[in-house]
Amino acid sequence: MDTDGIYLSLPAETDPLEFAQQVDEMNPEISLGFDGYWEAGAFLGKKNYALTNNGELEIKGSSLRARDLEPEFKAYLEQGLKALLAKDVAQLRANYLETKSKIENFELDDTDLQQSKSVSKPLSEYKTKSPHIQVALANDSAVGVGDKISYIKAADGKWAIPQPGEANYDPGHYLKRMNQVNRRFKEAFSGEADFKAAFNPQIPIDNLQIGNYPLNQEEVAWIEMMEGIT
Repeated sequence: MDTDGIYLSLPAETDPLEFAQQVDEMNPEISLGFDGYWEAGAFLGKKNYALTNNGELEIKGSSLRARDLEPEFKAYLEQGLKALLAKDVAQLRANYLETKSKIENFELDDTDLQQSKSVSKPLSEYKTKSPHIQVALANDSAVGVGDKISYIKAADGKWAIPQPGEANYDPGHYLKRMNQVNRRFKEAFSGEADFKAAFNPQIPIDNLQIGNYPLNQEEVAWIEMMEGIT
């Protein structure tokens, strides 16, 4: 049996269970089951979206659940999604400026910005030396297949082992990494100009255009009351 899921925005007076039953009656070959209710949803590309209900955040999609994100940027991404779900672009910008300041002023620990990857074969068999392999070779690390290696981009531009309690990272590299995370929010905005403006403190928030609607309009296209029907 093939199954799939859809998310619908229904009028407040519509009971989702009754709606599913009506669809079943109209289409005998389709069976809908009510999977849940979400207060808001942000859809940021094919199969990449975030839902919220009672303060709980549910994230779906490889782009939004990337395992290779640094701990600081994983938290930053989740904070950004919560801001979008709340239609609070001012908070999205505030998160950005705060994290940017922490990076530039070396207020983060190396471990906040580390990435970790596993060794999948003997080091001698690697033809392309990925950052974690470079770190292992440079430090004569005794690692075997399956071992996980953590690394950062150090202030000298080289890949290095992160040191707890120290801030020996390359701020320029991690500012670029944060901007890459920001790109995951782009689909929420009406265009490239408004997307970039969201992170520019020189542009008033009220001037931004989100989807096809002004930010201060009560109903915003990219944030809707969602009724989940699967």
